[in-house]
Amino acid sequence: MPSLNLEEVKHKVERLALPLLAQAKVDLVELRVTGHRGDLLIRFLADRPTGGITMGECARLNRAIVKAIDEDGSLEDDGYALEFSSPGIDHPNRKKKGKVGYGQ
Repeated sequence: MPSLNLEEVKHKVERLALPLLAQAKVDLVELRVTGHRGDLLIRFLADRPTGGITMGECARLNRAIVKAIDEDGSLEDDGYALEFSSPGIDHPNRKKKGKVGYGQ
């Protein structure tokens, strides 16, 4: 089980990820942290303010966030998986409610 509670993990990961997202001019749409089979599952949904984030950009940001988490060391005692994707066209529009980051 995680050594930190899920809300603490979410805040730590968000703190590490937001500068990377801002540098890439990408907004955070949603961040979820859950427990899954004794490990952490960290799920990012992100997009450009005008839409159109690519799979390649998602992959690069996934690797950059994993690197930042690993270098920070705060989750070194916890196993985790990180998923990074776009919200897709069927996702409810959260622009006014929940987006955080570059386009704000």
